[in-house]
Amino acid sequence: MKTLIVIITMFCVIFVSCNTTSNALASNSTITTGGHTLWSNWVEKTSDFTASVNTKYLCTNGAGQGIFITLPGSPSDGDDFTINRSGHGAVLIESGTINGAAYKLAAIRKGQTLVLKYDSGTTSWWTNNLDVGMMLSTGLVQGITAQKGYTAVGGTSNDTWADQSGNGYTFTTNASATDPTYSATSGGGSNHPGVTFNGSNYMDAADGSQWNFSTLTFVCGFKPVNRNLMNIVNHFSSGPVGFAIGLGATTAGKLYTSIAASTYSDTGTAHGEEFEIFAVIKTTAVAAFRYYVGGRLNSESASGTIGDSTGYWRLGANTVPGSYMDGPYLGHAVYSTVLTESQRNYVERFYLFSGID
Repeated sequence: MKTLIVIITMFCVIFVSCNTTSNALASNSTITTGGHTLWSNWVEKTSDFTASVNTKYLCTNGAGQGIFITLPGSPSDGDDFTINRSGHGAVLIESGTINGAAYKLAAIRKGQTLVLKYDSGTTSWWTNNLDVGMMLSTGLVQGITAQKGYTAVGGTSNDTWADQSGNGYTFTTNASATDPTYSATSGGGSNHPGVTFNGSNYMDAADGSQWNFSTLTFVCGFKPVNRNLMNIVNHFSSGPVGFAIGLGATTAGKLYTSIAASTYSDTGTAHGEEFEIFAVIKTTAVAAFRYYVGGRLNSESASGTIGDSTGYWRLGANTVPGSYMDGPYLGHAVYSTVLTESQRNYVERFYLFSGID
C-alpha cells in the first residue's frame, strides 16, 4: 500500500511538470514529496542539445517543433544517460545506433523515461525498445518527416522537403502555386508539425535506377480530410504509373497499391479520418502485398508486381484526374527491402512518437 501511494504521487508531479511553463525546474533541481525523492539532479531542457554521459535530462518543450538531441561523443563501455519526455512536443535523437540498429532519427514515447546504456562490444546504445521509434538506416531509400527538413519559402520560390536518408531524394514544388502548407502544430493533437496538401498541390523528387527494386516497405503517417482520396505517393515513369500508395477512391477508406495504370490491388477495411500510421510491404512471396493500419495486419493480396521505372516520385496530387491527397501528412520512409516485424514496428513507432502521441 505504501508503494502504491508513492507511484500515484509521482504521476501527479510528472503531470504538473508536463503542463507548467512557468515555475520550471531549474537545472540540477531536486523535488521530494512524502519523504521520497522524485526528481533528483535532473537537467531541464526545452531546446536542442548534445547529451553528456551520466546525466539525466527532463525535456519539457511545448507543442510545435521537437527537441533534437545529439548522442554523447566517445562514450565508454557502461556509460549511460537518461531522457524523460515530459512536455507536449516531440523528443528526437539524431543519427546513431540503438539496440544494435543503425538509424537516421529516433523518437521517444510521450511521458516515458528512457535510459540509454552504451555497450562498446556492439558500439550501440541499448534501451527498452517499446519506448523508442526509429527511422532505420538499412535499406532506406528515402525518408521524410515534418519534424525536420521542410523549408517553407513562399513567394515565387519553391518549398523543399529534405530527404533524411542521405540519398538526396528531396521533394521540391514546381511553382509557388503548388506549395503545400507547413505548420508546427498541424500534426497529431496539434502538438507536432505537419504538411497539409489540399488535393491539388504536390511535390516532386527526382530519382533514377536506385528505385528499381522488386521488394518494398513503405511507412507513413497521415490524416485524410477527404476519404475519397487516392495517391499519397506516385512513382511515375515516362508512361503509366509505376506504383502508387494511398487510400482507395473507388472504395473510400481502403488502403491500396497501384501496380500499373489500370490494375489495382484494392483491399482492406474502412477506417476513420484521424491520424493513422499506414504500412505497405511488397514481398516476393505468395502474399505479394501486405497492408498494415495502426501496426496491425489489415489485409494481404497475392496479386501484382512492381514495374521498374527511372521516373520520379510525386507526393500529393496525381496527373490522373481525381487522384489526389487531401490532408496533413507527417512524412514517410521508403525501403527497398522487406522489413521484419520488429523493424517495421520501429519505423511505425517513429512516426507515432514524433507526430501523433
